Amino acid sequence: MNATYGLLTRYVGTRDAALTSFFWVGVGGAALITPFGLLHWQTLQGADWIWMLLLCMAGAGSHYLLIRAYEVAEAVTIQPLAYMQLLWISLVGIFLFHESLRTNVLMGGCLVVGAGLFTLWRNGKKGGASS
Repeated sequence: MNATYGLLTRYVGTRDAALTSFFWVGVGGAALITPFGLLHWQTLQGADWIWMLLLCMAGAGSHYLLIRAYEVAEAVTIQPLAYMQLLWISLVGIFLFHESLRTNVLMGGCLVVGAGLFTLWRNGKKGGASS
């Protein structure tokens, strides 16, 4: 689904500005998620408001930058970098939460990252991105 989102964002980015896509993704996401959030609402306490504000600002800012990246570059160039999330979140899980990676998860992650890197390499050998 993440790759599909990246491709669709790139496609829309050829017609609309990043701020337009950012606005509609935010409105659509809020409309779809709000009913579920209201069912499980818990009032934040004290400093949690500050953490939530920082989380929202970081999430919104990074999401805008991702949309902007897809607007100015080919998805085939950006997507392998997006796979780095697998590495970083795995490291956070291992070192911060003392989790361990199961063999099938590790093999699947290597397959996904390897496929992305191969696509990037192959695209470079062809002399540029092709849609």
